[in-house]
Amino acid sequence: MSSKNKNKIYLAFALGGIIILSFVWRFSLIFKPGHLGDFQIAIFWAKTLSQSFRDFYQITGSNYGPLYAFFLKPQNIPINYLITRGMTETNAYWLVFHLTFILGDIIVAVLLFLLVKKYFGWLWGMAASALYVANPVFYLASGQWGQADNFIFAAMLIVFWLILEKKYLWATIAIALGILFKPTMAVVIPLVILLAALDKKILEIVLGSIISFFFALLVSWPFFGSLHRIISFYYATLIKNDLTPQLAVGAKNFWYLFGEKRADATKFLDLTFRNWGNFLFAVATAAAAWIFYRLKNRWNALAWAFFIVLFGFYLLPTRSHERYQLFSFLPLILLLVGSKIKWPAVLVYLLSSVTFFFNIFEIYSPRLSNWVDGLKNFYNVISLVNIVIFVAGGILLCYYSFHEARQIKI
Repeated sequence: MSSKNKNKIYLAFALGGIIILSFVWRFSLIFKPGHLGDFQIAIFWAKTLSQSFRDFYQITGSNYGPLYAFFLKPQNIPINYLITRGMTETNAYWLVFHLTFILGDIIVAVLLFLLVKKYFGWLWGMAASALYVANPVFYLASGQWGQADNFIFAAMLIVFWLILEKKYLWATIAIALGILFKPTMAVVIPLVILLAALDKKILEIVLGSIISFFFALLVSWPFFGSLHRIISFYYATLIKNDLTPQLAVGAKNFWYLFGEKRADATKFLDLTFRNWGNFLFAVATAAAAWIFYRLKNRWNALAWAFFIVLFGFYLLPTRSHERYQLFSFLPLILLLVGSKIKWPAVLVYLLSSVTFFFNIFEIYSPRLSNWVDGLKNFYNVISLVNIVIFVAGGILLCYYSFHEARQIKI
């Protein structure tokens, strides 16, 4: 056996060990809720679903889609079984919820491996999976938080894969399924429409939208019972979205510098801050589509476009939550693979991990939170660093991507 093959085997064992240890760490947390408030909300929703579908949204005020309810309701079966076997109600809920969220991370790891293996080989596939599961902040911001954002992460990965292979019909359906799970998925819609236009696949978008519309009616009807109530729900959730009308909701982004709790209805040059945020995000999305059109390497072009949109979604609109930075790491991992671990992608990944760590981990560590509170303007600095990552990091990634040859065949 050649030394090169031996090195590959050693590296594979190392990556495999990292992946296994990462899941061992996850299993060690199954009785420890991270964000107690969000876990309690999930328990309340699950209990409500055990009684009735029709009154679920009236009772809970949830803004999550019907597929999330269908995802949550079956978890009552093992929960009730564990309670009858003597486990406390709280532990039963935490155990089942955590196991479900860990399953979400397994799905993400497998999808990353399969996608990257197809275009770059099995060892790069393992590396991509390790880059996801070995970063503890990702699980702390999703499963341990009490949120199912890792399932949306998986949905975005599927959409990336489908667009990479120009399967816009299925990408549209995947986006719709994601929105019916959590409305966060809607962030990629403008970009996907622009990319479909560039790839001359608008007809597939239209057909996929028609199929998705009827499927949305089908899964929404048990909860609302009328077309008017269904339309009202999605208008309030996707368009109006008035649950948190402030500049930022935990996110250390551009708007945090102007006062996190400040109302985003405040005007500047006759436009509200909310509209300014939407305008900046629209500009970022258009720029992402233009760069996608200009780059030769479709993998890097699409990953770069996703990075600008997903990090831009965290950084530019008002009402952004701290957890939304999670989604920008999907294209970063794919850019790390596509660039064969070049330093700009590594630097952006590491700096983003650091800012994300401070944003998320203060929830878990009172000591860290107290230390940060003692530092003047600490999170203003984090916000500025995030802006630098978005602008300078985006330029660096784009510059190096322009010099990448076409490496994959679609």
